Amino acid sequence: MKKNFCVLSYLIVMVLGLSIGVTSCTVDEIPAPEIVQNETAYYVIGEVVSNGQPLEGVKVSACACGTGATTGSDGKFELKLAAVGKYAVTFAKDGYVNVSSAVTIASNAKNRTSVAIRQELTKKNAPVAVNPNAARLITEFQLTGNESDDILLDIPSGSVTTATSISMTPFIPGTTSDLGASLVALNLEPDGQTFANPVDLKVKNPMAAAGVRFNKVTHVVEKNGVTQKFNDVTYDAGYYTAKLSGFSNHYFVIGANVSQGSVGTEVLSTEEINNLGSPFSVSQNITVQQKYGWVIDGNLTSSLKSKYNLPDATINALASSFTSATTSVMGSNPGSGELSLTMPFNVSGDMKLTVEIVAQTLSNTFSFPLIFDNGTLDWFEVSVKKYTGTEIRTTYQSGSLHPDHSGGSGS
Repeated sequence: MKKNFCVLSYLIVMVLGLSIGVTSCTVDEIPAPEIVQNETAYYVIGEVVSNGQPLEGVKVSACACGTGATTGSDGKFELKLAAVGKYAVTFAKDGYVNVSSAVTIASNAKNRTSVAIRQELTKKNAPVAVNPNAARLITEFQLTGNESDDILLDIPSGSVTTATSISMTPFIPGTTSDLGASLVALNLEPDGQTFANPVDLKVKNPMAAAGVRFNKVTHVVEKNGVTQKFNDVTYDAGYYTAKLSGFSNHYFVIGANVSQGSVGTEVLSTEEINNLGSPFSVSQNITVQQKYGWVIDGNLTSSLKSKYNLPDATINALASSFTSATTSVMGSNPGSGELSLTMPFNVSGDMKLTVEIVAQTLSNTFSFPLIFDNGTLDWFEVSVKKYTGTEIRTTYQSGSLHPDHSGGSGS
């Protein structure tokens, strides 16, 4: 009897041991959800064009961090930044006027926020020879669309001491905050060239025949990224004129006021990565379509006609001048398009990620001062909307494998 009791006890112990082993094995087969993080990254993306066409081979760089890219045949580029802050994004290509745009990733920007830029680059004009003992008049087309004497560079005899090749190229500046709206921006080379006698730079007023002009135009010189203002612009016989002692980038800046209006948002799309029920993390790319560029609100010509009783030619010249001046601040001619940006997302085990892609817009109003020959001063407003970039809004939902089963926002 004692022997049978011992055998039974042994069998009970074995069964219990197997049960414990089986139970332990079952628990081990359901691992805890794998937790992963997403890197912090911000983007500057855009397109570089010349005469409205994509420009290949442009070196684009964010000077503060050394990040760079080169545009392809479609003119597109993408810069990936590791931190918020202010950046100077430069655009450079041999044979073109190089420009720089100011970009800010706001301190409260959400992870993966992107800023969109459309930048125009201008091909440099061929140089012309200037001799020491002969005067030279260099002309360039810029404003009215049907004349070749919109811009004049009048170089008196004796201004140069040796034979010098000189070029003059109107260009569209980058989007900077310290210049203001320009009637014209000019790249004059060789950079740093000085003159023994002052050189006259003249910009034609296309509204002169109707007795209308901009009230105040300031001459601004840019050297090595630093600007200096000179109040030396005179107006006579239909031309704004400044005297130059040397060459660099020169601007005829209009005294326009700029007021910032509303910041708008527009939901472009929503994407999901559903990893609920799986304890293992996943990585997946999401391609974001976003808008870029800027547009003028309303019809500029119609607005001018409703306000001023002026000849059609003057109305068209005013519309062209306002558009050109606004373009000098926005970095490209008016127009909008779409860009795609592919971003990697990591999703932890037993989680669902919802991504909302939201376009951001900024509305500005430019007020341009006009003065008429009878002394009347008036202001004309031009309202624009710019697509500034995209904000990525993320929401996470956790599954039953998480002890604190709940949803929420994430990075």
